[in-house]
Amino acid sequence: MTDTNGIIPLPTTVTGEEKAATILSVLSPEITQKVLGRLEPRLAQRLMERLENLRHAPYYQALLRQVMQEFGRVLGAGVSASNTPATPPAAREEPDAERKHDDQDADTDEPVPVRKKPSLRTPRETLAQEDPRAALERWDPASLVQVLQGESLLTQTVVLGNMSPERAGLLLRKFPPELRKEITIRLGRPMPASEELLRKIVLALLQKAKALSDSSDSADREARLARLAAMLRKLERDDRREILAALEQQDAEAAARIRDQLYRFEDLELIEDRSMQKLLTEIDSKTLALALKNAAEVIRDKVMKNLSRRAQDNLREEMEFLGSVSQAQIDEARKSIVAVIQRLDQEGQLVIRET
Repeated sequence: MTDTNGIIPLPTTVTGEEKAATILSVLSPEITQKVLGRLEPRLAQRLMERLENLRHAPYYQALLRQVMQEFGRVLGAGVSASNTPATPPAAREEPDAERKHDDQDADTDEPVPVRKKPSLRTPRETLAQEDPRAALERWDPASLVQVLQGESLLTQTVVLGNMSPERAGLLLRKFPPELRKEITIRLGRPMPASEELLRKIVLALLQKAKALSDSSDSADREARLARLAAMLRKLERDDRREILAALEQQDAEAAARIRDQLYRFEDLELIEDRSMQKLLTEIDSKTLALALKNAAEVIRDKVMKNLSRRAQDNLREEMEFLGSVSQAQIDEARKSIVAVIQRLDQEGQLVIRET
């Protein structure tokens, strides 16, 4: 039995391993092997077996659609939650309470006390301000070594010299051998003993750790969006549209980024001839000539094959007169063509072969 779209429906129950195998089925073999290599051997073996069986399952398309929808909801919820600014509790004050303070200030000649702004320091920064050595003792050694990478030898030595011997030894073992020797030699010499210097160093390292974390979070988000876009490319147009519409309600920016990655200039090779002819009528010859500069031969042949003899001659002439152009100009021309591909496909005017 099939549904209205001709897709065989899912079984009553779908296990977590089947869902995991479904996600693996749209990843490249290299990434799949890396993922399996990080798993417990028995689990990896079971997923490999499910992956092999899944390729022949009649309900594969329906399962892939469901998993992508769940993935989209989880991704959207995670992104939207991470983008929600957290207002420190100390910064909130009821409007009525605020007016009450103002009325009291107006009815008295007593000096108005200065209201201190709530501290926006994190607990770790507060601890570092009050007791920098305690902050160092509580810092995860692996994370602290990562933050200390690229810092001066003086900073590295001051940090280790103000930790307990046990923690400093654990930290020292994580440094490269040559740097370990230099730090050890420096630790045997007199060091600056200023408490204020230590406090400034620890606070600066905390700020660096936060910046590294923010950068990592941003990179992780981009990687998640790229993976989801690659997965959605495997779905039918209507299924992609449904998932993107659901994601757009939760995070419009993420949906837009994914939509931009669903289409590529290289998709020209996959567009069927009649659709290609429709596409080429909406692209001017100068843009097309720029986009085909240094393009793969298979794409250039595909374009030429779907142009009239006169249009082919005009395009070749346009390409000859281009001369030297920058990669930025080429990328911009290709981006404009991808935008046309995206629009026509969403309007249902293109037929694109599945990869």
